[in-house]
Amino acid sequence: MDKKIEITKEEIHKLKKLRLKKKKIVLCHGAFDLIHPGHLKHFEESKRFGDILVVTITSDKYIKKGLHNPFYDQNTRLNYIKQLKIVDEAFIVNEATAVSPIETIKPNFYCKGVEYQNKFNDVRLAEEISALKKCGGKVKYLGKNVKSSSDILSRNFFKIGDQELKNAIKTLKKINIEKEFEKLKKIKVLIVGEVILDEYTQVRTQGISPKSSTVSCIKLNSEIMPGGALATHKYVSSITKNSCLISIVNKDLHKKFKDKFKFDKNIISSNNFPKIIKTRLTEDIGNNVIKKIFTINDYEESLLSPNDEIQLIKKINYYAKKCDLIIVQDFGHGLFSEKITNLLHKYKNKLSINIQANSLNYGFNIIGKKFKKAKMFSLDERELQLYSGSRELNYKKELKKLINSLNAKFGYLTLGNKFSMFVNQKGKSIKVPKLNNKAVDTMGAGDIFHATASLLSCTSKNDFLNLFLSQITGAHAVSIIGNSDYPKINNILKSFKFYLNSVKGN
Repeated sequence: MDKKIEITKEEIHKLKKLRLKKKKIVLCHGAFDLIHPGHLKHFEESKRFGDILVVTITSDKYIKKGLHNPFYDQNTRLNYIKQLKIVDEAFIVNEATAVSPIETIKPNFYCKGVEYQNKFNDVRLAEEISALKKCGGKVKYLGKNVKSSSDILSRNFFKIGDQELKNAIKTLKKINIEKEFEKLKKIKVLIVGEVILDEYTQVRTQGISPKSSTVSCIKLNSEIMPGGALATHKYVSSITKNSCLISIVNKDLHKKFKDKFKFDKNIISSNNFPKIIKTRLTEDIGNNVIKKIFTINDYEESLLSPNDEIQLIKKINYYAKKCDLIIVQDFGHGLFSEKITNLLHKYKNKLSINIQANSLNYGFNIIGKKFKKAKMFSLDERELQLYSGSRELNYKKELKKLINSLNAKFGYLTLGNKFSMFVNQKGKSIKVPKLNNKAVDTMGAGDIFHATASLLSCTSKNDFLNLFLSQITGAHAVSIIGNSDYPKINNILKSFKFYLNSVKGN
């Protein structure tokens, strides 16, 4: 079985024999999430160019249209396509383009909808046409603009049961969402926080060892990804043209990963700062969902050296004066000394903080204890419990108390499997329920939510829009394994429009 296209050697041989018999092969490729009359018309027009119609569908993993796409899984989509009499062969493709099926099937004609004809900057289409030319095929643009499956699904099949949320989304219908993201490009952003290296080691559990009662695993592969503030900076720099990360990395790690993660002059290499590597053993449990078996932390707590502190203060002070926004993500691993936090307090009107509780700092890195001032903040339920000293919380009341304590304008609370919440100085509160029921990995989603809310606070006064977009972005983040990637603007926009379409006329 080919890795990129799920086709057997026998099926490849069959198509080869048909070509030798001078049979013309036509290829159509897409997600085909919901087959509708437009698709059927496209197949009919395509078949007229040849004798054999092959349809290939993009696998679930490579469909990046929005939170609720694909609506049907790849096997359901494939089986439906195969039942269409007009289709002779159908296969699943495990990549984002049709390059592999073109190279494997070598079609005489590759048929696309007419809406693709003027997409001169479509990189994927350009790659497909290049592969097509090499095998002597031609591209054909057919029909009229076809309504997308996503649009039909959002209008007819996806229903929001929460009437309050539905009404709130309706208020956004006049928002030009592209312009809102254009505004973000101009923001000058400073990010301060620890760089963490996240290592994901995939294993396959073999059961319990009979001699020691320990879990026995077979190691499959391992990947080191950017974590902590480094992952946040990667995401923020995809949105705004002017962003800077100030951090500090152990000298050995700096030397080893400088090129891989593009450490610049603002990431200090230090002999004294500890290594921060978090290795997670994971197992694929199917449907692109992973289970974390356990975590190994390569970390030894130590105080920031005077020389490192001086360098950090100098850099922060220089960039803080010039920026519009300071995003602080404190993972409690030693970067934020008292002098550094006091310096950041001077820029409290630009300051957005996220003070995190984790297994290495639990009970010691508490918001409101280290940082005393901020414009805004974001935290999760556990971090709010630590601040309040109580397990049972009145969320709005505790958030308002923290806002007053920090003299902040507003704050955000994330409860991943429930909702996210906004509260401001005046006590106004907004909730948005969770938007993704297919969480793959929640690590880093809170950081992405915080970064998005921080950016939007600089350009938009629409509190619901800011919370809603931040929740959408966080929902995309939990669809990604670790920090192997980050939510893309295009997919965030598609999800926003999907929700907007879903409430039209309802």
